[in-house]
Amino acid sequence: MIYCNAVKLFVVASGLLLSLSGCSSLKCLLNPPDWKSDNGAFFGSSPDASDVLGYYATLEGQSDEALDLEYRAVKKRYEADNDELDRWRMIGLRILPGRWFSSPDQALKLLQPPGAAGEARSSEIEGLRKLLVGQQRLLLDMQQQVVAEQERSAALEGQLEELKAIEKILSERERTRLPGSELKK
Repeated sequence: MIYCNAVKLFVVASGLLLSLSGCSSLKCLLNPPDWKSDNGAFFGSSPDASDVLGYYATLEGQSDEALDLEYRAVKKRYEADNDELDRWRMIGLRILPGRWFSSPDQALKLLQPPGAAGEARSSEIEGLRKLLVGQQRLLLDMQQQVVAEQERSAALEGQLEELKAIEKILSERERTRLPGSELKK
C-alpha cells in the first residue's frame, strides 16, 4: 500500500513536471530517447528531465529478468566510472517499488547533487531531483510508521494473549470453587 501511494505520487508529479517542461505530446514516454550518443556522452551538457522520466517509464514495462539484468549492468558501469547518466539510471532503478534492489535510502544518496555547489544545472532536472528527494523521504517516513505500527500491533497482541490467559485462569478458579466453600462473614 505504501509503495502504491508512492508510485501514484510519482506518476502525478511526473505528469506535472512533463507538462511544465513542455513535453505536451508525451512522445518522450512513448518513444524513449537514445540515452547516449556514439561517443557515450549525453546529448547536450546534462541529462534532460523528460529523458529520465522516459527511462523510468521503460523500466516499469520490463520483466523481472530484464530489470535484474539492467540493474546489474547499470550498477557495474556506475561503480566503474560514476557517469551522470548511470547515476540517473541507478536512481530510476532504486525508486522502482517492490524490487529486490529498491532502496529509498540509496536513492536519496544518489539524489544528492554531485560536483560543486555552484555548478549550473538544468532547472528541469533540478526540479525532478527535488521532487524525487521529497518522494523518497516521504516513503522512508511511511516505512518507519509501518514499522512502528507493526511493533504496536505486536505489543497489543501480546497484551491480548496475557488477558486471555488471565481470563482462563479466573474461569478455571470459578469452576473449581466448590459451592458453599466461600468464607462467611
